[in-house]
Amino acid sequence: MPLATLPRLPASIWWWFLLNALLLLLPPVHWLVNDHRAPVLGLPPTLFYFLALSVSIAASVVAAYVAEYGEAGRG
Repeated sequence: MPLATLPRLPASIWWWFLLNALLLLLPPVHWLVNDHRAPVLGLPPTLFYFLALSVSIAASVVAAYVAEYGEAGRG
């Protein structure tokens, strides 16, 4: 996809996407979480890590959708 066709999203959403990608793809973060044995909110730490990251990824996609089409819908 050419850069000219990328949607004009706020920089905060692009940084959010980048942070999500890094947290998802970097195994050392997962290994660090896996070393802890105490439950987080009653869940094993690894499961909590993936659930929290999944919610963050879904929320960033929704935020990008609202930012892109919310602006178009007003005009």
